[in-house]
Amino acid sequence: IVGKKTDSIFYIDSQNLISDKDKEVIETTLSEIQKLDKTDIKKKYRELRRSGRNKHGKGAGIGFYEIAKRCSSLNYKFTKTETDLYLFYFEANISYENKEA
Repeated sequence: IVGKKTDSIFYIDSQNLISDKDKEVIETTLSEIQKLDKTDIKKKYRELRRSGRNKHGKGAGIGFYEIAKRCSSLNYKFTKTETDLYLFYFEANISYENKEA
């Protein structure tokens, strides 16, 4: 889902069913990202691109770092389902400054 919170903040929401194993990988990655400032996120992203580690095929790749570079904030949560899966909810908020106004 893509929407608009205010005149200057847009959001992208996503939900997916994931395994416990994927949850651990994603949660580790997103937890690390939330501890970094923008400069360190960009630095880590460049490092991962050069190294070839965390490619998308292995899950929770550098895509989260790419999103974090471009957004003003991100939020996530995991909800256990009745099966062995988790509902993964992810929200990225993007601030937009209209320079024409």
